[in-house]
Amino acid sequence: SLKFQSVRGMMAFGGTMALAGAVANTGNMLPVLVAGPSFGTEALGIFVVSMEFALLPLAKIMPVIHPIVFPAFSKFQEQPAAVARYLEKSVGIAALILLPLMIGLACVAEEFVLAILGEKWLAAIVPLALLSLSVPFRGLTSFFRQTLGAIGYAGLALKSALLSLLLLLTLI
Repeated sequence: SLKFQSVRGMMAFGGTMALAGAVANTGNMLPVLVAGPSFGTEALGIFVVSMEFALLPLAKIMPVIHPIVFPAFSKFQEQPAAVARYLEKSVGIAALILLPLMIGLACVAEEFVLAILGEKWLAAIVPLALLSLSVPFRGLTSFFRQTLGAIGYAGLALKSALLSLLLLLTLI
């Protein structure tokens, strides 16, 4: 028989996590969607190139970490002390790697742009420096949403994504 009562909770959880991911992706694309018509093609190109270089470390690290976070933290759903301990360690390791890397990129943004992109991209120096400083926070919000979902708080993960989107809309 096809009775969905037994899987209703799983479908609701999966749907909430999928919606949280969709809201987060919308928030990630929002600056480009809003800035495009306002800034024009040249300024938008500078912004997008700066963002791509700033997000490069996350683009390489997160596909490795995301498949590990959910199953690893889901083992500790009923153990909040263990979740807190491992979350603190994970964030500490991520901060140890990401903060110096991104602060370093912000500090050498001028040299980086000149060496990699050339002189015609001088306008990308300031956006690259500023966006580099935001990358650790962007990575942490993604990590926290995965952790919240793993310990059974899909609704809180969705609220987090919605709050981030609302904050970003307000800033833009």
